[in-house]
Amino acid sequence: MNEIKVSTENVQKAFHAAGENPAIREFLINLFGKENVEPIQKPKDVTERIVTFEDACSELGENHQCVAAWNEYKYTIMGCESNTEAADITAYMKLRVICAALNEGWKPKITEDEYRYSPFFYLYKQEEIDTKSDEWKQKRHIIGTGGYETEYDGFSCDGSIYVHSRSGTDIGSRLCLKSKALAMYFGTHFIHLWADFNLIKK
Repeated sequence: MNEIKVSTENVQKAFHAAGENPAIREFLINLFGKENVEPIQKPKDVTERIVTFEDACSELGENHQCVAAWNEYKYTIMGCESNTEAADITAYMKLRVICAALNEGWKPKITEDEYRYSPFFYLYKQEEIDTKSDEWKQKRHIIGTGGYETEYDGFSCDGSIYVHSRSGTDIGSRLCLKSKALAMYFGTHFIHLWADFNLIKK
């Protein structure tokens, strides 16, 4: 008799697909064991769930408009992700997926009483970087700019700006988040994508 191997992930997907059908759920539990059937609880904090771009895609699902647009771009337009000419576009496509995942369904309505938060960035000369503490550098996730067309030596996320009635060179209107903490996480943790978006690759 041939042995059929089923991954825990597929068993958990089947359990989830069973919805509220108790008979199927009980069958799966009896067959595979409760510990292999019930999905592991995801962390409640979105910043613990969204650590990579792939996490963001998984969180939103293939049918989300940002993920679908990314997949279309990746397979039909970009061709090769290493294409430096399209680095800014590639970064933006990824950033919008991550932004949507971090916002957990929240979307800006652009109303008078709404505050939206965006990370902002700063370029540093080496002599400026040398005066900063290691703690300061780590907090901002400062990165070198050797791979970019600039006379500056460092790029970092230096804070978060909120806005309710304007959009300028220092304030984003699309890649915005529902809180200052999320904007800071977005700017620091995904600093390499922001560098690709804001700077010109060599």
